[in-house]
Amino acid sequence: MAKKVSTSGKTAKPAKNAENSQKNEQKPTARKKKRGTSAATFKARIVKALKAQDRYQRELDMLIGMTADSLHIWSRAKDEIASLDSTWTMEESKYGFKLVEHPSCKTHRAYSAECRNLLKALGLTFEDLINKERDELSDFDEELNR
Repeated sequence: MAKKVSTSGKTAKPAKNAENSQKNEQKPTARKKKRGTSAATFKARIVKALKAQDRYQRELDMLIGMTADSLHIWSRAKDEIASLDSTWTMEESKYGFKLVEHPSCKTHRAYSAECRNLLKALGLTFEDLINKERDELSDFDEELNR
């Protein structure tokens, strides 16, 4: 590559490097917004709920991690559904187009069942993860509302 020579006799930087430096300056620095609650947050909530019930053991860490990951995917699907215009979409088949449920809805349903089963294995419920304090009076109020 030939270098560009200025009128003063000094060599200038190649034009290609100058273009690259301008491109680097113009790149946006804003990050994409993450969707859903992170798996680390769910893991901390699960551990906190188990410790509150005096049932936390280190041997449960793998099950806790699987549950936290499932809850993360479930929350991402929930946020995706909230941003949709319609929960139905058109899908092309060999016979033409047909109306089907959006894939996010299918994911949400599948992972809600999986999360429920994993939490049941841990002896927890979704309400235990909300960090809501429970007492006998709140149970009695719920019974009356039914």
